[in-house]
Amino acid sequence: MSDQSQTPPPKLHRTPHASLKGERVETLLIAGHTLTLHRPTEPDTLLDDPFVEEAFHADEYLPYWAELWPSAQMLAEAILTQPRPFPPGTRTLEVGCGLGLVGSSAAAAGLDIILTDYDLTALEFARKNALANAAPGCNPTVMPLDWRAPPPEKFPLILGADLLYEERAVEPLLRLLQACLLPDGQAWISDPDRKNGKLFGTKAQELGMVLEARPVHTFETDGKKIEGTLYRLALPSRVMPNG
Repeated sequence: MSDQSQTPPPKLHRTPHASLKGERVETLLIAGHTLTLHRPTEPDTLLDDPFVEEAFHADEYLPYWAELWPSAQMLAEAILTQPRPFPPGTRTLEVGCGLGLVGSSAAAAGLDIILTDYDLTALEFARKNALANAAPGCNPTVMPLDWRAPPPEKFPLILGADLLYEERAVEPLLRLLQACLLPDGQAWISDPDRKNGKLFGTKAQELGMVLEARPVHTFETDGKKIEGTLYRLALPSRVMPNG
């Protein structure tokens, strides 16, 4: 791992509302739960926005948050179908929440979820979606976060879907997990079998983290099967709970 003194300062973005071309509402059936999801009407148009072009040149930023990725559905299904559910009220951090499908499933399961992203417009959608799907008494919240600058709080559960589309994300994500997991906590990271996902698993084991890699899958609306991996991680010297 590189010296943390070389970590870039936190950076946040806000995709302009004018570039969204409105929003639409979808319903998704996830593991027997009907979830409501607000999302931009035409996410592809964001790539043509001058703000996005400028942000890409400054920090290689692209508005991936506006798409609904299969890995998010894989992780949402895993949360809602696990044989030993997390206790209601479990303090949970979602990293790179995007539209908030994973956070919405966690809220539907009654978890005390904080959804984070470094695009402030993404957080507006994520908050709306998590609140729309939350179990009674559950109050999901959002927080701006560049994972290169981990928050001070530690969590028993950290969630993340499709975060490893670039190799440069591997080490910052592992640093965040080391900084933010409680000693007996675990992280669930889903990935659509990108090569960086396998690199992430290798690096985690090199750090002494306990790793379990499970095959997972989901289906697109046309019935096409999408395969991936759910990486469950714990800090060194911990036993991964079953479930």
